[in-house]
Amino acid sequence: KEALVESKKPVDKIEKPPADGRWIAVDFSLRNLTLYEGSKVIKKFPVTVGKNGSQTPTGKTKVVNKTKNRRWNGAGKYKPIAGGSPKNPLGPRWLGLSSNIGTGYGIHGTNDEWSIGKNASLGCIRMLNDDAIELFDMVSEGVPVWLGTTDKLESWGLIKNSR
Repeated sequence: KEALVESKKPVDKIEKPPADGRWIAVDFSLRNLTLYEGSKVIKKFPVTVGKNGSQTPTGKTKVVNKTKNRRWNGAGKYKPIAGGSPKNPLGPRWLGLSSNIGTGYGIHGTNDEWSIGKNASLGCIRMLNDDAIELFDMVSEGVPVWLGTTDKLESWGLIKNSR
């Protein structure tokens, strides 16, 4: 019975994967992050994206650095918080994204796990801390990342049958 349910799960259809290896798509409409290997889904995670006035940038980018317990600089508005502090809004892991989408954006954990699944960040992609640790361990620097709404991702060749 479980196998029957599993076989009926909707699967993403990738027309032209951007990489033979691992890559990430963040869907702002569904508020999820999907890790792929070529055209195969490895894992999906719920995420938070930017709120009105602080939207997450749309575009094709890549992971440029990985940091454990990164210090939060306060986003130019707040007091900085040391890495590893339970008050640090970046959580235990940081995947920095390339500057072609702007500066200071990344995929990271959070000290506000209640916000996952909403539009609540200052533009970064927030994950549950356990998910951020898992993703951190599954990807390397240079991994391509696509950021956009479902429609934008589809215009780039990513058809999400799992709406």
